[in-house]
Amino acid sequence: MRNKASAIIFRKQILPFSETFIAAQGKFLQKYTPLFTGYKNDLSGRKLLQNHPCFVLEDYTRSVELAKLSARLGLVNRSWLNAIRQHSPSIIHAHFLKDGIDALTLKEKLSLPLITTLHGHDITKKEKRSLLIKSRSHFFAKADKVIAVSDYIYQQALDNGCPEDKLVKHSIGIDIQQFTQEKSESELPELLFVGRLTEKKGCIYLLQAMSILKS
Repeated sequence: MRNKASAIIFRKQILPFSETFIAAQGKFLQKYTPLFTGYKNDLSGRKLLQNHPCFVLEDYTRSVELAKLSARLGLVNRSWLNAIRQHSPSIIHAHFLKDGIDALTLKEKLSLPLITTLHGHDITKKEKRSLLIKSRSHFFAKADKVIAVSDYIYQQALDNGCPEDKLVKHSIGIDIQQFTQEKSESELPELLFVGRLTEKKGCIYLLQAMSILKS
């Protein structure tokens, strides 16, 4: 059986435990072996990666901040870059807009197509600094494809300058095999909400629904 091609999964921190969706997407790739790549280690979620190859700039330099700044200026740490090259990656998939901006350097150095997924605050937040606005415009010009995870994010990307011919709407899937336990009934059913208590998470709709259920 022929070995799978490799795909760089780029996130500046590899990997916060809260970002299970990034680990899961890598795990379920059909055509590619994931190469989790970033600047700094976040060991809280490393077990989610299931021993897949990880290439973190911090492991190849004494000063990650200096190496990160140099990479953003186009001067990429050779040891880090060569380690990635040994796996002959075919594509780069970055998560979140600012990570996509950083991944442009790898795109250029490795001559690979770059796909970036927009997840929410990265494109809905109103940027006031001209440098960030300029960086975003440069990114949209250079990226090969941009994925929006919902209709709303799709429209936000368009409104912020992403060319429509580069934009794809694709929702994030869920591994339903993790939720196969038998239901347990109780006289006082409980409902658990998981998320930040901010307007965009829709807590108000949960409260309205509970009011309807009570009546």
